[in-house]
Amino acid sequence: MQLFWISLAVLGAGLILLVANHDAGSVFGIENNAFASLLYLGLWASVLVVGVLGSRRGLSHSLRDLAYWMLILLVLMTGYQYRYELQDVVSRLTAGLVPGSPITLSGGSRASVMLEKSANGLNRAGIAGGILV
Repeated sequence: MQLFWISLAVLGAGLILLVANHDAGSVFGIENNAFASLLYLGLWASVLVVGVLGSRRGLSHSLRDLAYWMLILLVLMTGYQYRYELQDVVSRLTAGLVPGSPITLSGGSRASVMLEKSANGLNRAGIAGGILV
């Protein structure tokens, strides 16, 4: 608990320095915006450190939980980065499972839509054939 108060005092002193040196444009040679970002990140770091040290769990449990959260974050970021490619995969999967669902195919400067045929040779719209251009 003492660590919490020390970190709070350091952050408060940094905030006072930032307000006092507003007109100068820098604190300890660091630009005001960068110093404010440093204080903000220091606040989050102190919250994390106090939370880990203040809990009555072992450090190995805390590191394991942190690794799980990092893995979840990595999976979510990867899914977001590849969202368009994943959308194409889901579209193809849906077209394979549900006859009549359209798939957009792009080949160079042309784009086409493909409809899968059902077992009776017709798609949902009752049109014979598989590819529409």
